[in-house]
Amino acid sequence: MKYLFDSSAIYNALGPDVIGKLVGNYTLDLAKYEIGNIVWKEGALHKRMTGSEQEKIMRLAVDALDSMTILGVNGHEGRILALANKYKLSFYDSSYAYFARAMNIPLVTTDKKLVNQIAGYAESKDVQSI
Repeated sequence: MKYLFDSSAIYNALGPDVIGKLVGNYTLDLAKYEIGNIVWKEGALHKRMTGSEQEKIMRLAVDALDSMTILGVNGHEGRILALANKYKLSFYDSSYAYFARAMNIPLVTTDKKLVNQIAGYAESKDVQSI
């Protein structure tokens, strides 16, 4: 079975035990920016990473993304925005939900709020359950 991973799931899958789950699966072109922002926050705002640790995590993330099929939102913006308005989601979250449903594959996320908001619209799973 194939899966669509959001940035939270990719970030949490960067450890050696689960990174293999990403290979050959899908994500969106937004993921690199979102992961970069997570890594930046962990270092700059929360002080949980040094600069060298941030660089190491970003290299690992880029390698992981290179093993995945990256989907673009171009041409789908109107439908994604309508979904965002209907479900009160961010454009980012709506993009993942939209593609999960459009491709009929589960969205893998660690975002429990997102899981609850898209219940009935698109299937979702946690990284640990696949």
